[in-house]
Amino acid sequence: MMSYIATTATAAMTELLSGQTGVHYRLAQRLVESDGPLSELVSPLIRTGHLSVEMADKAQGAAYPQLFVYCERIQNLLREKFSPFSGTVHVAVEVRHSQDRLERLQERAQLYTEAILDVLESCRGEWRPGYCFGGRYEVKFEPVRHGGKNFVQIVRITVPLEVNIG
Repeated sequence: MMSYIATTATAAMTELLSGQTGVHYRLAQRLVESDGPLSELVSPLIRTGHLSVEMADKAQGAAYPQLFVYCERIQNLLREKFSPFSGTVHVAVEVRHSQDRLERLQERAQLYTEAILDVLESCRGEWRPGYCFGGRYEVKFEPVRHGGKNFVQIVRITVPLEVNIG
């Protein structure tokens, strides 16, 4: 049951981010609104899995920017009696941006983060039967560190989904 819940929640998030009005669309929209050059738009690779930067680079190549989607935590809070699962599933999206110089690294990572938040704000409600997004999220900025192309910035967005499987 837990594996099914985690896989379904991760798949729902991945579909939202990679859909027609997903991250790619929101990035282009933000760049047009800010009069930024569309040449700066690099579509992120969207992957599933909870991998460290080093492991992902070795296994899948060092292509940036990347979005990693995974289930971070599952809480069966038994909100509904006699339901096998009624609780919260925390899905994480990690924005990983890397470049050889520090200049504008954080700014670009924030651009991708804002595009994801735009997608989330437009998708409140039921994502799949029994999987509901109420609009809450948490954003955590990790310090820039060595990795990837030289420097890497990771931003983690955690989204709680209310799940009821009856």
